[in-house]
Amino acid sequence: MVVALALTRPRGRPAEDRFDRRAEIWRAIAPELRRLRYRRVTIKHLARTCHLAPSSLYHYFGSKEELILHPLQPDADYCERAVAQLELLPASPHVRLDAFLEIATRLHVDLMLVAELAAEAGLQQRYRAVMVQKYDKARSVLGSLIAAAYPGMPSNAASGVADRVVALVAGWYASGRDGGTESILRASRSEVEALATQLTEN
Repeated sequence: MVVALALTRPRGRPAEDRFDRRAEIWRAIAPELRRLRYRRVTIKHLARTCHLAPSSLYHYFGSKEELILHPLQPDADYCERAVAQLELLPASPHVRLDAFLEIATRLHVDLMLVAELAAEAGLQQRYRAVMVQKYDKARSVLGSLIAAAYPGMPSNAASGVADRVVALVAGWYASGRDGGTESILRASRSEVEALATQLTEN
């Protein structure tokens, strides 16, 4: 059983609606960022990709830097929002783990892309601390959910499984594989299940 966990909240709250719209816009432009990179892409091109006027993009993002590096901005708290929603999800630990695994996998792919863009723009040092913080937060939550889903796992082994998943995603991204994030998500799920089974049986 797979539960789709949307990173949204009920409509009608201006701050939340703005967050959701910013996230939607960034998701729409991500393929173009991978293709054109930081220096070649323009606000005009990205606006056209989103079927918006450039002025509309500036309504949500104050600059090209803020738009392209959105996942690193302070308000882009995808992991925190996911955790809050998981706490409200009336489901088993395994279902919660599966739901967050999808979010964590996509988040790590996004962060690796943004790390490359930040380096190209000469902004890597400025965002290094927040990038590490977001990586560590997602990995920590993933480890906690793995431990909850597999209570027979030895102490501290869950964090090791989370590290393996992060390394798997990083290797997939570095290889430039096609097929979108669905392929690496399937691989992440298989990795967790295989390692958890091995560790709980030993």
